[in-house]
Amino acid sequence: MDGMKLYQKRLAGSERAARQRRLPPGIPPAKLALAFLYDLSRAFSMKPSVYHTAGNRMLTLIFRDATFLCGDFIADYGEVIAGISQQWPVTVYGTASGKETGELRIRFRGEEILAERSCVSGKDFDVLSGLCVKIETQDARDSACFAQILRQMCFWQDDVAVPRTMEEFCRAQQLGTAVDGAYFCYLPLGENSGGAGRLSCLSMEQKAELWEVFLEDGVSTMEFDWLFSAGLCGEYPTLIEWELALQTVLEELGITVINRQDERFEVTGRKGRQMRFDFTHGSPAEKMFLKILFPVKPEDQHTSKK
Repeated sequence: MDGMKLYQKRLAGSERAARQRRLPPGIPPAKLALAFLYDLSRAFSMKPSVYHTAGNRMLTLIFRDATFLCGDFIADYGEVIAGISQQWPVTVYGTASGKETGELRIRFRGEEILAERSCVSGKDFDVLSGLCVKIETQDARDSACFAQILRQMCFWQDDVAVPRTMEEFCRAQQLGTAVDGAYFCYLPLGENSGGAGRLSCLSMEQKAELWEVFLEDGVSTMEFDWLFSAGLCGEYPTLIEWELALQTVLEELGITVINRQDERFEVTGRKGRQMRFDFTHGSPAEKMFLKILFPVKPEDQHTSKK
């Protein structure tokens, strides 16, 4: 990766340091990069903007309000950036004094880490603001998959959920393995990853997907098992997004819910077909469906299933 080519930059300063932590050999670049970017996101308490275009091997992350000392940045992240760059070249940018763009490149040179700072004026700098991290992957597919993961990454979450279509990429990059019965692949990020806590990383759009799979195909995925089990333990995550997602899917699928005066109800599909659900003997998805629609004594409610 040759960096930004809008203008020629001059070397402003460089420094060498001995390798400190000795990264274990054979770690795939995506695994290193995800750990680095998640740690960076947590350090700045920022969710970065991710820019990537189809067919491009380059992706860019922007931490708009981040300001950092180059020396500290190199000490904290120099070795992992150099490790990533062995397969996926990484370049760091930011605004230096005088409002010019500063560039920071960190690579291994034998048993040392070489950090080079460049800018148009050639004037050295140690502070950059508006952190920008550019990564060049080995092919466009890797870049597209990794960009999708990064868009789902949140510094306050310990997992990230991605479509099962990305399972091959995630396995090859040692990011995580699929959970039997789960609709999404869950990639561990933080110390408290795994278990029912994975539910907290789901976006509202992903929750809507789960409802659609249940209502259209009758599939109760593992995510509903986790959700219902959390309720039995008195550890329900907030259900507001699940409720709003369900309302949206019901409207999109043309499903109507009619409450009758005898305290019973009917659920009908787009073609008027009645759908039956049973809280006592039904699947976890059925139970959550009834729990959200009828939070008071759902076990007394019954209707028909497609």
